[in-house]
Amino acid sequence: MVICPDCRQRMQAFFVPARSGSGEVELDRCGQCSSLWFNAGEVEAALGRSIRRRQGSTTRSCPTCRVKLEAAVLEGRVDVERCGRCQGVFLDGHDVAVLGQKKAKPRSSSSGGGGFECEACGERRPFGEAQSTVTGLICAACATKANATEPEVAEEQRSLLGRFFSWFGSGDDAAQS
Repeated sequence: MVICPDCRQRMQAFFVPARSGSGEVELDRCGQCSSLWFNAGEVEAALGRSIRRRQGSTTRSCPTCRVKLEAAVLEGRVDVERCGRCQGVFLDGHDVAVLGQKKAKPRSSSSGGGGFECEACGERRPFGEAQSTVTGLICAACATKANATEPEVAEEQRSLLGRFFSWFGSGDDAAQS
């Protein structure tokens, strides 16, 4: 059982086809915050992409080793986190959304404290307004709209997740990113 390094909820195992050869790769996904955990070698096996270490550590801990995760970059210029001990890789909900859109944009930095960029409207909001969805965080205003039009929002979220999983099958996107 893997516990999400972000929201501390139990992650659910799911399987994707391996990029080379036959077989499947077991990944772990958090149903609460949409984060993904890849055990050692699974990023390469599932995505066909490499990970490069960056300077520094993060605030999250490895769900396996309990050591601080290190800053890393997934091929395609997406900031992720990796365990220096077991080589597991963590993609938070933001990372998953970026990959689902097939473009890597840098995370915006906050000069006045923590915050997030709403997945629905794109506005920067304080964490106190955050509502968790399948694809990441949305603001309270968008959450209210989502509750009023839930079937439409659910379809949009499935579409984003579908685009992310289609990214698994495309080896050409790394060169375009």
